[in-house]
Amino acid sequence: LALVAGSFLALERRRWATAGVLAGVSTAVGPVAVAIIPAIAVVSLRELYVRGWRDRDARRSLLAPLLAPAGIVAFGTYLWVHTGTPFASYTTQRYAWHEKTTPLALWTVLRHLVHDLATIDSISHPGIDLNNAAGILGAIFLGWALVLIWRVRPRIPVHAIVWTLGITVM
Repeated sequence: LALVAGSFLALERRRWATAGVLAGVSTAVGPVAVAIIPAIAVVSLRELYVRGWRDRDARRSLLAPLLAPAGIVAFGTYLWVHTGTPFASYTTQRYAWHEKTTPLALWTVLRHLVHDLATIDSISHPGIDLNNAAGILGAIFLGWALVLIWRVRPRIPVHAIVWTLGITVM
């Protein structure tokens, strides 16, 4: 999160290479940081649209979205060389922790939580998977926060909105 914030600060100051490097490091740290790539691309495209292709600084804005995926590409390459697949961390999560990524994950979590609540004798920690409860509470909070963001939208930079929507999808 600190790297994403630093990248956003560099974008605000039009330090394109710094923004791209910080975004690239953030994507190496965690896969959820990939949401910064479209956010930076939107800022770069907007800069090109406003200033035009002939402006040298506008062309330099392309550095940021080109550097942003460097971290995830480097991590995937590292995994590929050492394990034979760039998706080794996802495979490990799937088989060791039984985690998976699906567009209907929230629905599945809600179904599991309802099942846990319906089949236990008392509400206690061993009977309820708190990960499911935390996921549902997090989704409720996210929905509420998105409504608040929509209300103050003109004051929020476009890259922050794109990044928030990317995190929401993930």
